[in-house]
Amino acid sequence: LLNYQGANAVLQLRSFSYLYEKITELPEREKNVIMMKYIYGFRYKEIATILGISTETVKKTLIRAKSKIKKICKEEGLFND
Repeated sequence: LLNYQGANAVLQLRSFSYLYEKITELPEREKNVIMMKYIYGFRYKEIATILGISTETVKKTLIRAKSKIKKICKEEGLFND
């Protein structure tokens, strides 16, 4: 049997795996921006330089990608908020 911490770690891993799967299903630019920001820790300006887009486009793309992920999670019952 898992103790509380072990069970919590399993739930977190499942949640991360689920979110990662949904991120990989996003359109290419949205997927790249969200992964570069939250998985690899790049700053907006770094992402903009790498992708050849403006920092404003990075911010807007990130907002759009997060909105899509949040909507999917709500629809599939992962988050209630």
